[in-house]
Amino acid sequence: MDSESDKHLNNNTEKPWLWKKGHSGNIHGRPKGKTMKEWAREYLERLNDEERDKFMEGISKEIIWKMAEGNPDTNADLTSKGEKIVFMPTEVLNKISDNSAQ
Repeated sequence: MDSESDKHLNNNTEKPWLWKKGHSGNIHGRPKGKTMKEWAREYLERLNDEERDKFMEGISKEIIWKMAEGNPDTNADLTSKGEKIVFMPTEVLNKISDNSAQ
């Protein structure tokens, strides 16, 4: 065995919840028919420009962009190095800085 196979073998024995190579938890496979994504894409493709504009009303530009371009991968932690990130409202941060200045 090469080192890659050894790593894979060790990984599966250390993590028994992972599926073994060649096995699946879904023995019958995906149900027949269209996925919701396929159905939605086909529905939107059938709309004319006026119907599409009406459909897009009320949807934020960010969501429309994600619909067109897809969501970016967000599984990379580039800022906190695994540390918990806590977001505070600006008002709280201002109070903290005001109190520390006194």
